[in-house]
Amino acid sequence: MNQNVPPTAQTIQASLFLGLGTANQRNGDTQMKKVTIMLSLLCVAALAQEKGTFTDTRDGKNYNTVKIGEQTWMAQNLNYKLEKVGARCYNDNEARCDKYGRLYDWATAIALPSNCNSSSCASRVGAKHQGICPNGWHLPNNEELNKYALYVDSYHSNYIDINKKFNFSIILGGSGYFRGYSDSSIVASFGGVGESTGWWNATELSADKAKCQDTNTYENNCEKFRLLSVRCLQD
Repeated sequence: MNQNVPPTAQTIQASLFLGLGTANQRNGDTQMKKVTIMLSLLCVAALAQEKGTFTDTRDGKNYNTVKIGEQTWMAQNLNYKLEKVGARCYNDNEARCDKYGRLYDWATAIALPSNCNSSSCASRVGAKHQGICPNGWHLPNNEELNKYALYVDSYHSNYIDINKKFNFSIILGGSGYFRGYSDSSIVASFGGVGESTGWWNATELSADKAKCQDTNTYENNCEKFRLLSVRCLQD
């Protein structure tokens, strides 16, 4: 067991391993499998409680962080302001950004030109692609988000459980979508606040779609013009 794991996790693991042989002898392989699953879940829960804070030096904003398995995530949605149409607050209300974080289209989240929302730019997206994230952090790709999902999906029944057990602080900040142009500005519609949320993924699917993750951590395909939240992952 890693020496950095809290003593409570070590105690849990040792106790369960000691009971494993007895359980197997008494009830056979089925009982052993149950104990093995319990062991995995309890160790994950203990490992997930490594919390911290981080300051974005670009604007001085502070974010909570949490370690889930081997990954360290921002435990809040990014709220980095850009003077771009692809970085918006819900209903264009700045107070909503303070509460829910900012919403970005895919090109803005990945920090590439806006035409990447309608043309393929996969060749310009590198491993641990920083995008709009601060130095030392990056926009997670599909493999990294699936790794997060594997940890929490076996343990959660809804986003409330994830918040309680993993301190990931999921808030239902909704999303947006560009509807067209009016008076030389781009008009966006918004919806879902209090009902849903989603995060961008660095993995491109096609000229106009990229991977995203919804409230319940299930994988989705989203149009790049959607306005979604960003959760940065530490390099």
